[in-house]
Amino acid sequence: MEEKKGIYPKAHFAPGYGWMNDPNGLIYHDGRYELYFQYNPGGIEWDQIAWGHAHSRDLVHWTQEESVLFADETGPMFSGCGIVNDRGLPGYPKDALVFFYTAASALLPEKERCYNKIMTAISTDGGRTLQKTGKCVLQSLALENRDPKVFYHEESRAYILVLYLDGHDFGIFRSEDLEEFQLSDRIALEGGFECPDLFRLPVEGSKEEKWGFWAGDGSYYAGNFDGYHFVQEQSRQYAYGARALPYAAQSWSGTPKGQVLNVAWLNSGTVDQQYTGVVSLPRQLSLVKREEGEGNDKVLWHLKQTLPHEIAQAFRKKGVLSPENTQILVAENGEGAGMLRFLT
Repeated sequence: MEEKKGIYPKAHFAPGYGWMNDPNGLIYHDGRYELYFQYNPGGIEWDQIAWGHAHSRDLVHWTQEESVLFADETGPMFSGCGIVNDRGLPGYPKDALVFFYTAASALLPEKERCYNKIMTAISTDGGRTLQKTGKCVLQSLALENRDPKVFYHEESRAYILVLYLDGHDFGIFRSEDLEEFQLSDRIALEGGFECPDLFRLPVEGSKEEKWGFWAGDGSYYAGNFDGYHFVQEQSRQYAYGARALPYAAQSWSGTPKGQVLNVAWLNSGTVDQQYTGVVSLPRQLSLVKREEGEGNDKVLWHLKQTLPHEIAQAFRKKGVLSPENTQILVAENGEGAGMLRFLT
């Protein structure tokens, strides 16, 4: 890729030129953090969406690479995820990177329009190029039908795919071979919209774990997941002070210590009109147990967000953080306008 020119952030990734939004296909493998993203390489406004690509070895320094997925007869390339075929499933090369993306067929011309499809692509060169397989891995249940996130659930021995369906509805699907996913649960989450994620979170100061269901605006729902059904245990909570910024966070698959690391999209541009959109600082997630309120409004689980070790170490070298300044705090009443401050 060409060297970036103009005004660019030092702590956040931004494309050399063009529009970017949702992070996609986040995979850690072979010492690399892969970052794909919704991308219009031809302009600084949302249009003709493809998948851009960058990578990093330390979550601080990012290298943009060539774009990997472009619109075809199935539609523009909307959001998706990726995993490593580390279990050697026969339908894919061993240790290949397997990606699940949304073919936005709902945006095709009227005569060709249909529900969005969830398709797959693979990479056998470490994520530098992606080859579409032409496989559609689940039956479309709603017009939106998009933003898949896939992970392996050890206890029930199946791959889990969570999907945004429509309105405030999400689907949970299961597969043993990544070839075809079957609906296991359909849930409605108050206020939940787009870009779901589902992950197991450690509870600070204990050996306990809880599951967190995440939606695009940073809404999270703590509860339990048995591989088939998600049971919400408390009311909707917010990860950010402002509910529109950041947006569309996704967690990395295959992190080296199993930690939950995610990044989000920040809708930010520059005066020289080189790009629109940057990636947030990565955050490491966990839960803190506190008993507040009464009855059904009692809040037990608060989200804790800290800077990953790699970023904290880099910032300390630059004098930005002191040793204990790694926790991200957000005003719970939303008055922070999305601004973050570090715990001192």
